[in-house]
Amino acid sequence: MRLTDLIDLEAQMVVDEGPDYDELSRRDRAIYASIDPAVRARSGRVGRAGLLAAWLDALRQQRNGIALGSAVVTGQRLLGYLLVVFGLGAGAGAAAGLLMYDGRTPVNVSTFLLAVVGVQIVLLVVLVLSAVAAYLVPDLPFVNDVRGLLRFLARALEPGLGRLGRSLSDEARTRWQVARSRLRTRASLYGGIERWLLLELSQVFAIAFNVGVLAMCLRLIYFSDLAFGWSTTADALDAATMYEIVKTLAAPWAGVFPDAVPTFELVSQSRFERLQGGFTAGGSGQWWRFLIAAVVTYGLLPRMGLWAVARGLRARALARVPLDTPDVRRIVQRLEGPRVETRSQQPPAPNAASERRDVAPMPAPRPSPEGSTMCLAVRWREVPVGDDALEASLLATFGYRLNGRATAGGLDQALDAEGQAQAAASDDNVVVVAEGWEAPDKGIRRYLQAMRNAVGPRRPIYVALVGDSDTHTFRGPDPDDVEIWRDRLTLLEDPYLGVEALEPAP
Repeated sequence: MRLTDLIDLEAQMVVDEGPDYDELSRRDRAIYASIDPAVRARSGRVGRAGLLAAWLDALRQQRNGIALGSAVVTGQRLLGYLLVVFGLGAGAGAAAGLLMYDGRTPVNVSTFLLAVVGVQIVLLVVLVLSAVAAYLVPDLPFVNDVRGLLRFLARALEPGLGRLGRSLSDEARTRWQVARSRLRTRASLYGGIERWLLLELSQVFAIAFNVGVLAMCLRLIYFSDLAFGWSTTADALDAATMYEIVKTLAAPWAGVFPDAVPTFELVSQSRFERLQGGFTAGGSGQWWRFLIAAVVTYGLLPRMGLWAVARGLRARALARVPLDTPDVRRIVQRLEGPRVETRSQQPPAPNAASERRDVAPMPAPRPSPEGSTMCLAVRWREVPVGDDALEASLLATFGYRLNGRATAGGLDQALDAEGQAQAAASDDNVVVVAEGWEAPDKGIRRYLQAMRNAVGPRRPIYVALVGDSDTHTFRGPDPDDVEIWRDRLTLLEDPYLGVEALEPAP
């Protein structure tokens, strides 16, 4: 997916939390019918990405306006242009200062190399080492360059945000906490995109800086008379040592551009000694080719390479964005699976089960291509739903077939651990069936966190809510109850935790 699509997808999921599910289903089914059949026929992750992209294109056409994704990407481009301007100005200013020549004291080659070339080499080494350290030890502090600094600053703001939240009303504070948790939850899926985008932007500035240095160097060299030299107070840095240093630095281009390699005679003749009032051998030292080659080799080219790598890795991260989370699955289900409404505003009559037999069968949505189609059903606090009704509803709602059963939330905590061990021992998805009218408490939140630790970070865990129920029949939950559960469980910041209404299957 493109970055524009990804941003619009997140924004649209927030917008779609408000309207009625049936209204959204009608809208998305109409969009699905207009999508190219070749796009609909694709399977797997590529097919899902194409389907979502086509869905977003249709929504953009319906709005007839600039989408959020386009605005953000445009802002990113403007930021890139600003970085180019600032980089060119900073590079040109640095070169002008380092190459300043008053007719008496020559330009110090050592200072230029240290400030322009040496600093960039050190920054590149630190960047590589921090990347390796972050890969080997992801939680190691202060090694994630700009991204780590931004997260450090965000954590520093947490106390202030907490005090701000306490000043709000209970309802406003709850909405604030849910919004923050949702942002954190979704951001955890896009860490790679964020990391490479920041690296790409930083290299835009670095490239512009080096271009500014080169442009100013060439202007001063060709349109003014510069004298280059080097000087030192230390006895250890004699002409022979200086020659070895510059020869080592010039090794990458020595075979291609030999004129940019200073000779020993040039090095010895261009040493400037203030007490003697000039060069040791009367030479002005024509170093400019060497300096230009050093900036290109150790400044410009590595930065261009890092920019290309960051751009490629960002594209790969976009191509690997997980599209198997419950939020995305809900969209795909609305697009692909016709919805049959069997819910009634009145309590079910004793013969409600027989009445539902006359309803046309509900087609099961296409199961997720990323994972298993089997599930472990966990009854939370002994939800009285019979096995047959539960199995049919799980198939109709999720496309999952029942492969295991467990209970949790009772007085016997050993049953909780037993269900978690059962889930960890298989590849099955986990569906926790709970009564929607009972608001989620600390008990189920702790259980879901323990289940997540047991099954790993990317296996879907669904909380399937039911309304009034008994061993023979049940109703779907109230939509307001579903929203309450989603808001409360968003605070767990688990992108693979979903909350769905478990409707009775016909």
